[in-house]
Amino acid sequence: MDISKRRASGASDSDMASNAIKVSARSCSSGLNVPTPGKNRVHVDLALRLPQEEIERLLRLGASLVDERVDGEPHWREGNGIKWVVLRDPEGNEFCVGSIPNALQEQVSPAS
Repeated sequence: MDISKRRASGASDSDMASNAIKVSARSCSSGLNVPTPGKNRVHVDLALRLPQEEIERLLRLGASLVDERVDGEPHWREGNGIKWVVLRDPEGNEFCVGSIPNALQEQVSPAS
């Protein structure tokens, strides 16, 4: 993502780091050196403490929602105790931003 756009959104690198909990990337390569149309070579999943805020920030920076909005809000997919929204970057690569599973949330929550 373009650093100038990140700065324009008002988010600092430390803001981004404090919100992020887990980032995973999966290779989606077909084993060929030629990109497969419509498929990402790498798919990124972000698990965040405040995913709604990050989704709105990413949309302001040029990302788009893959699924239609529901009642004006992003469509949340669910499975295995996790909720996430699928987004697409300006180049068409899909990635997911989701909530932290409850068990992990308890492990990483700051001490009160």
